Amino acid sequence: MTSLRSFATLLLLGLVLSACKSVEPMLDAIQPGFHERSLIHSGEVRLYQIYIPPGYSARQSWPVIMFLHGAGERGSDGVLQTQVGLGPAIRAHPDRFQAIGIFPQLPEGTSWNPETEAIALTALEQTIQEFSVDQDRVVLTGLSMGGHGSLYLGTRHTHLFAAIAPVCPTVGDAVGYAYLGGNGYEESIATAASALAEVPVWLFHGDEDRVFSAQISRDLALALQEAGDDVRYTEFQGVGHNSWDPAYSSVDFSEWVRSARRPEPDPQPVQ
Repeated sequence: MTSLRSFATLLLLGLVLSACKSVEPMLDAIQPGFHERSLIHSGEVRLYQIYIPPGYSARQSWPVIMFLHGAGERGSDGVLQTQVGLGPAIRAHPDRFQAIGIFPQLPEGTSWNPETEAIALTALEQTIQEFSVDQDRVVLTGLSMGGHGSLYLGTRHTHLFAAIAPVCPTVGDAVGYAYLGGNGYEESIATAASALAEVPVWLFHGDEDRVFSAQISRDLALALQEAGDDVRYTEFQGVGHNSWDPAYSSVDFSEWVRSARRPEPDPQPVQ
């Protein structure tokens, strides 16, 4: 009887090990490239895209870059937000972006505010649950309206991000974009500088931008510097609002994304 029980135990163990081995390849079965995903926001299905880099394996943890699109890419198709900005840079240079990409999409007529931020945050959370993500290496970036969004989400959820890269952003206005803090420009600059003082920030802007003045990024970069932040500011000469193409195509930018990591928390003193 004992030998039969031992045999049954060994057989069960063998089946479990075999099942585990058969699951492992499934974890890596997803093909590199862009893939559609969905989430529920305010009772409606919202489509978004994820990007899986070549060589992805669930056997290691991967960095993440979440991209917030501009006003022209709002909609419901779940694809348009990959056609401008970071998406084309990834398609042109997939070898540079060894990170999982997240591309949420806002509905028409909306911008980043307390009601819509859950679209991005839910996409991030679902990606963390589905894939092997290094949560200490999540970078947030966006252009124009999405540049504002990266500052807006970054100042409100600082703990989630290893670094933030706003491209041609605004810090808010009295019309379509929520102020980052208070009810005006100076308060928004001060709020962002205080909230992001320990988060590396790289700002990009064109000196001939007629949509959102480069002075916005200049003022913010100075305030961040005065707050002790690890801040970079790149201003492209002779460039208008489209500073995203030179920003995202830069080798330095992709290397900066790859190296971004949240610092280890300070050890607590022994009581």
